[in-house]
Amino acid sequence: MYRIIKTFSMEKRIILAFIIIIITSVFASAQNLELDIDDNLKEVDTVCFKYKFFPGDTIIYYAVGYDSISIDYDNPILKSRFEKFRIVCDSVNKEGHYYLSQTLIEFISRESKGDIRNVGREESPWRGRTMHFAIDSLGYRKSVFPDDTLRAGVSPGGAFNPIIFNLIAEPCKKVDESWLAQDTFYLPENAYPFPLARLTYLNRASQSNDTLGYNCNVYEFINTGQGRMKIDADNLKMEMTSRINGHGKVYLDTNLFIPIHIFSTVELKMMIVDESGIKKPGWHHINLNYTLEELIPGKGRKIEEKQIMKESN
Repeated sequence: MYRIIKTFSMEKRIILAFIIIIITSVFASAQNLELDIDDNLKEVDTVCFKYKFFPGDTIIYYAVGYDSISIDYDNPILKSRFEKFRIVCDSVNKEGHYYLSQTLIEFISRESKGDIRNVGREESPWRGRTMHFAIDSLGYRKSVFPDDTLRAGVSPGGAFNPIIFNLIAEPCKKVDESWLAQDTFYLPENAYPFPLARLTYLNRASQSNDTLGYNCNVYEFINTGQGRMKIDADNLKMEMTSRINGHGKVYLDTNLFIPIHIFSTVELKMMIVDESGIKKPGWHHINLNYTLEELIPGKGRKIEEKQIMKESN
């Protein structure tokens, strides 16, 4: 190579050197571009999930549900229901556990059974009751507290109604990647005394998308397990066990870190034992959609939003 260059005139040497520099630069740029593309692909292909609340956050969800309930082989009760919930973040401890209160604030249902059609109901003993529980950022439940230990009751959706804050378990996954999670936990938002569920989740990350005007990371889940609830009150004594099979899809906002929409469908196979020991089989099928109606941010969330806006400017 050196001998070839030496035979060239000075002008040709300069031109050749210039060509070599350009070629070298092009290869270097191509390598850098390839690395940038790989990094971008990694960023796009990875989606992250978590819950995040600030003290004082007030979140309103409405739910539209459809139920089919049959006890002891009787004609099924067909029910459509509209519910509205208020969730308040009471506090956050140093371990990052969020102490939440959930209250059913509105309820309307239309129920049919046999020849009786579309009976309206707008009141429920569960309406106005507030249950307290703590979760971490991945949905693991840490503690539960009732509003009143003297009053037993069940929500309109039953003891194993689909919940708003499902178990995430792991924070970041590649799109289309699946992961298993398992937990045993109480469901204070559904009944008191608290139903106990042991569920195994198979979660699968989906591509991010815009949902109801929010940028969301999305995952689907299948869950299966068992549940148990026992009531021993003066006016009601019963025990219910249930096999639970469910499927759902969760849309989590990438900036607010709260669910924007949750779809859930559940099949429950129940065995109910009354105070006389008589066993009655039952089936309950539920389709339910939760949708965010309003977020009233707490003071801490407002401060963080201002800081983010300041940094972006």
